[in-house]
Amino acid sequence: LGPRPLEATWAKDFPELARRESFLQVQQAWANPRLDAARKPGLLRLLRLLAERHQAAAAASHLDEFGRAFDAPVTTALKTLPLSAALAAIPMEDDRERRHLLERDAFAALEERRSPWARALDAALAANAELGFGSMRAREEALSGVALQPWLQAAEQLLASTDDAWRDLLGYALKRLDPQLKPAAARAHDLARIATAPWMREHFRRQDLLHAVVRTLEDLGLPPNVHGRLSLDTEERAGKHPGAFVCVLRVPDEVRMTVSLRDGFHAYLQLLGAYGEAQLWANGPREGP
Repeated sequence: LGPRPLEATWAKDFPELARRESFLQVQQAWANPRLDAARKPGLLRLLRLLAERHQAAAAASHLDEFGRAFDAPVTTALKTLPLSAALAAIPMEDDRERRHLLERDAFAALEERRSPWARALDAALAANAELGFGSMRAREEALSGVALQPWLQAAEQLLASTDDAWRDLLGYALKRLDPQLKPAAARAHDLARIATAPWMREHFRRQDLLHAVVRTLEDLGLPPNVHGRLSLDTEERAGKHPGAFVCVLRVPDEVRMTVSLRDGFHAYLQLLGAYGEAQLWANGPREGP
């Protein structure tokens, strides 16, 4: 929701990455018939980066506004809380009626705040057109060198071939959630709830989270604190960012990770992902750019 910190840093420190002229200059170099063929893949990756920066810069102010809307409080039938918290609370609510009320009021608030998101999309599409692409798909195909139609067809075939299995699994999951709930009566909030697999919660307890993930890293031969270069913040305090995320102060010697311990396999998945990112930075070369 809105530019990530790294994107904001790029926009401030490297504004030339977002300029249309930068993209066109590299595009011209890439298209030069005298260019060494070994350099073309690298320039194509650079072109893709420049196109993404140009699009992100065009949409940034609207995404900032949209992000602020998520921090604004909304009053639901249950309580008043930030919109982002209301949306996050939907799949965590056990009671189906309360889940329905949260979804109804949070989605209504989201609908009221959709204008900045629409403007961001319009700005991104306009920026894409400035670079000479008629659509996002055209840009992806041109800058990746991969035709998407065969992948789309393969995806459609996969969905068709697994449809019966998906329906069986959906029926099973809904039954585990509520023995009386049939697929035809399920709502979006029910699907969000079954994605958390609450019937498996006892196997993914918050008090076991750190031990299980650290043991996994050790089994893989990865020192959890990367020889003292990675420090961990697990303190519970008001206003702490939910989940797990990594802050890189200096590669590779100062990497911090903050963790808010929670139940559920999504918490385990998120912590494993954060540890993977932290391992990457904490094992990076000091002489790197």
